[in-house]
Formats: sequence, structure tokens, C-alpha cells
Amino acid sequence: MLPNFLVVGAAKCGTTSLFHYLNQHPQIFIPDKKECYFFSDLPLFTGPRNDQEINKAAIHSVAEYKVLFAPAEQSSLRGDVSHDYLYYHQRSIPNILKHLGSSIPIVIILRDPRARAFSHYKHHVKAGTTRDASFAQALAREQSRIEQGWSWNWHYVRVGLYAEQVEAFRRAFRRVRIYLFDDLCDDEAELIRDLYGFLGADTGFQPETRIENPGVSIRHSGLNRFLTNESYAKDIVKGLMRSVGLTREQISRLKHRTITINTGAKETLDDAHRSQLTALFEEDLSRLEHLIGRDLAAWRR
Repeated sequence: MLPNFLVVGAAKCGTTSLFHYLNQHPQIFIPDKKECYFFSDLPLFTGPRNDQEINKAAIHSVAEYKVLFAPAEQSSLRGDVSHDYLYYHQRSIPNILKHLGSSIPIVIILRDPRARAFSHYKHHVKAGTTRDASFAQALAREQSRIEQGWSWNWHYVRVGLYAEQVEAFRRAFRRVRIYLFDDLCDDEAELIRDLYGFLGADTGFQPETRIENPGVSIRHSGLNRFLTNESYAKDIVKGLMRSVGLTREQISRLKHRTITINTGAKETLDDAHRSQLTALFEEDLSRLEHLIGRDLAAWRR
């Protein structure tokens, strides 16, 4: 079996929340593997850890992809939540049309591109996968990384240029539902009901809700990288801890406690970067407003 609806993105816009809402519904089947990386037929990326994980996880055969949906009942709604499909629309759309046709329901969720970019950067900081000293440095290095073949994980600005991506899906598919992250924050229950209704599921079901992927700041990035990445030095420290009698469980608790202490309050985008990004996104936002018929003035403030 194959999916009969898709959530295609964008990254850091609420797709994880949608995944959890959909996965809880008794009439909907979602594979445990969020982000299947199938229809986008991704190339091999050359960036650091995240990119190498994507290279290993990407699915390139139809047979392997179908296995993900084998546990689903024939009559169930079956979905694939993969946020790379929207950004890599030139690759994904022909493959979706080939395997699923133009009537497949498509769900898109978008966020203020300035906040989206900053959230993606903070995700890398928290995970210890970036050595950029600042958000400004990450933005400055984006174009060279794109040219070197790094994945969308490092395309902080480019991913937020939504207009072309949305227009491509609207042209190719008959049923496209577009939500905003603002909708998720303002009236989560209504968005969930509308989403279920769009897919043909029972709108009376109420899933458990929670905030997904909250923004955080890291007090010491070097410590965070040490705690979240494997290394020879880390193996030595763990060995010393075991030698003084600490169990694996105690070591694990200590690690997570240290990560929690090292994680500060929610960090916000400063005025200088906000102004810089507002100017970069202005033309695209105007085009997007026309495409989706929504007032995006809040994304300019």
C-alpha cells in the first residue's frame, strides 16, 4: 500500500505537531518513521552529521517505501509527513504524480520565515550539530553551503522563500490545504478539526496536544556538543564514571540533568536580524499573500 495523503512541509513550521495529531487518530495510519525522504529522491548531501543521517535514512525504492504502510488497514487513511517534499518540489512533485496522482490531498503548514530560520538554527545549536558562532555567521555561510551540496537543514533563508514552493503544489494538485503556524498557536483545536475534516476523518476525535520543538537557548555550546555527540573523550569520561560505581542509568540521568541545566530560557530573534530578514523576505511574502489569500502583515513586524 501507499499513502493517500501527504504533509509536505515546511520544516520548523509545525509539522511535528501535525504528525502527533494525525498519528493519534484511530482512522489514520502514520508510519513511525516521520520524514520518509522518498518522493524527493534526495541526492547524497555533503554536510555534517544531520546530512549523513539523512543520506542513510532516505528511501529510494518503492518496495521499501510500501513496507512502511504494510501495517495499515486497506480502508484507513494513510499519511506520509515529510517536510523535504515542499522545498525540493522540483524533485518530489513528478514522483508524487507518478505514484499517487493529482488528486492526493496535500497539507502544507507555513511559519513566519524569519522565526522559522532562527528556530532551525537553534535546533542545530541544541543538537550540537553546528559550529557556527552565531546566527549571523550561519546566515553568511548559507550560500556557500548550498553550493557545496549541504542539505536544506542549512538553507535558513532559502527554505523560507515559500511562494514558488506553494505555487508549484497548487498547480500540480487539486486538493491542497494550507495552514499557518499562527493558526496552530491561535486556535489549535480548530486547526485540528479542519485538518481531520479535510482528510475525511472523524472531526469529533480530540487528540492529546502539546508543544512540539520549543525554542531554547544554550548557555555553553561546547558543553552541549560534548553531551550530544559521540567522541573518544566522552567514552573516557563514561568509563571513569563507571569505574567509581555509577550505573548506566545514573550516568544517563546525570547527562540529561546537565543538558537541562545548560538549556536556558527561550531565545528570541534580535531586532537587527529581524530587520535584515524582513527585507530579504518582503518580495516573496507579497507574492505568497496573493497566492494563499492571507494577510501576512504580522510576518513583517
